[in-house]
Amino acid sequence: MLGLAADPVRRTYWVYTDQSLFELVVGNEDRDVWKIYLEKAQFDIALRYAKVSEINLIVICVLILQTARQRDQILLAQANNLFNNGQYFQAAQCYAHCSATFEEVALKFLDVDERDSLRSYLISRLERTRKTVND
Repeated sequence: MLGLAADPVRRTYWVYTDQSLFELVVGNEDRDVWKIYLEKAQFDIALRYAKVSEINLIVICVLILQTARQRDQILLAQANNLFNNGQYFQAAQCYAHCSATFEEVALKFLDVDERDSLRSYLISRLERTRKTVND
């Protein structure tokens, strides 16, 4: 015999057989939800799900790095999406806050003759660099 039972008070689930009993603990089930929203180009929602869970200090450090990578991936995808849709100024702002290389972004804007968007990107990137140096 195989069965499944739920404990709504403790929010746990139990699987049982004639010879065994197992507790199923559900945790951190939303850890990769951000990827689903990223694939759907729902960037704001993806950024909300790229978060740090409360665990021990070492794991938090790893998660901070992972969250930063997630955020960067989302911003880069959003920037590329905006650029491909001709929303150059908004793309410039996203590119300024992600890890896309300076040369790559500058050439993209030069190729489509978007000097105002390139100027916006350069200013935003410079402001971001100044904050990093002063901190």
